[in-house]
Amino acid sequence: MKKVVKFECDICSELYTLAESAIKCEKRHRLTEKLIPEFIEKIKIKYPDIDIQWEYYKRENQYDISHNYIYEDIKFSSYVGELIKEMFFNNRIFNVCFAYDYNKYKF
Repeated sequence: MKKVVKFECDICSELYTLAESAIKCEKRHRLTEKLIPEFIEKIKIKYPDIDIQWEYYKRENQYDISHNYIYEDIKFSSYVGELIKEMFFNNRIFNVCFAYDYNKYKF
């Protein structure tokens, strides 16, 4: 029986049968980690009082971007939604979550 060699992404530990796929995964992580600060900066320019933090959860392979902005107007969610589409989805990055974090920012 032929043994299948697995290649691991150094960042998320996903296993791939092709080394090229593991390298692509690592490049996607590096791009995501470059885009997140740019994404945050664009939001802070328009909403200077917002606090935004982010973390990477390796087990879930997800980037969690949390904020403290409680908004009632649709402009904020529309603006952020367009940025997410432009910066992440257009780069085929789908493991990013942007949400109010009640546990971090509760009153």
